[in-house]
Amino acid sequence: MSTLSRRSVMATALAAAASPARAADIIPGDDMAALTKGEQALAKKQLAFIEQTQKDYFARVAKLNGKANTLETKDIKIDTGIYRVDVARGPVVEKAGFFTDIVTAEMPPFLTAPKWNRYLEIDVHAKNAKTPFLHLTMTFQYMKDGGSSVGGWMDVLEGPKNPAEIDVIRARMDAVMKTHGEDAKPYRDRVLRKREDNPYRRHPAGAGFTLLPPPERAITEKTQAMVQDAFTTMLDAFLDLLEKQKDLPVTAEDIAAQEAMRKNWLEDQLFSDPFSGKLVPYSVWGLSNAPPTVKL
Repeated sequence: MSTLSRRSVMATALAAAASPARAADIIPGDDMAALTKGEQALAKKQLAFIEQTQKDYFARVAKLNGKANTLETKDIKIDTGIYRVDVARGPVVEKAGFFTDIVTAEMPPFLTAPKWNRYLEIDVHAKNAKTPFLHLTMTFQYMKDGGSSVGGWMDVLEGPKNPAEIDVIRARMDAVMKTHGEDAKPYRDRVLRKREDNPYRRHPAGAGFTLLPPPERAITEKTQAMVQDAFTTMLDAFLDLLEKQKDLPVTAEDIAAQEAMRKNWLEDQLFSDPFSGKLVPYSVWGLSNAPPTVKL
């Protein structure tokens, strides 16, 4: 495992996307030239979505944190993927993670031989103990066997009891799915499925849902737009809540709930989540999404 400069990793990836490259220069999993014109258009749309999301997200975090906001960036390359990790820290948004990944090797069952793919993840730990923790992901991948998949996981974790606030987020998520002709309930039911078989599994609040397979959702203009809209809606709704609660007084009960929530998330990443266990290395998820503090 090695940490590379931004230039050596991401510039290569962007160059491969922008112009035809020699076969020897193509990064596995980032072969834009192997896509059809229609697929290329959606892949470029995904790159634009990631770029705009990153810009808007960190601008809002910086505004909330003010002059005390700091930003750390690392580019990490391992045998199976190329990661860029950005983390902001401050007095209001205690830790705000953002990372992208190009999977460069076949990683069944997560990904068969990749032709072109991007993974996006956002994680937000608020300083105020009344605010829950946000976990957002979006997957977008074309495979060499001709298949494709787009999806994501979008919810906050159970923590301080804010049933009315969770209902507000839930209503916004239901509304965005309705605009795409979908009922959010089946996807929410999957998020809230009982966890007796795994005591370390995360405890989602059910404000959002999962759009990860099964079923497999092939990439089309419609499915891409639905997942992107759900992702953005969840992020905006959560940041609205964080901003609303940032100056509220907290109780000992709130702090205890936040501590339990953060411990649950760390245990999930260490002992339950298959992605952090088998796909995403600790050098990435520890930097991007691990809680800023954990009380054991």
